[in-house]
Amino acid sequence: MQRWGRNPNPNPLEALGRIGGSILAEVALRRAVVTGGDTSWYVVAALGVERLEMVAPMAPGSPLCRARGRGSPADGVEFVFKGGQVGRVDLLERVVEGVA
Repeated sequence: MQRWGRNPNPNPLEALGRIGGSILAEVALRRAVVTGGDTSWYVVAALGVERLEMVAPMAPGSPLCRARGRGSPADGVEFVFKGGQVGRVDLLERVVEGVA
């Protein structure tokens, strides 16, 4: 993976993971939502998350989780991971409002 310049084999999901890491390193987020199953995996991997702790049910298949990872900018951040074609229509609104 190249940091600068044109990557001959770009992977947009890896790029999203790096962007997420950059945001968490600069902004003190308490909660985030990642949509898309493959996207979620890449974001978690790029952030160095070692495990997820279940916090509360938000919707079927989309629990509120707390990320844990030594040295990870995501350590302690709550995440909701939502598969691309599943879940409640109002899930994002529920996350923003803190409804669990």
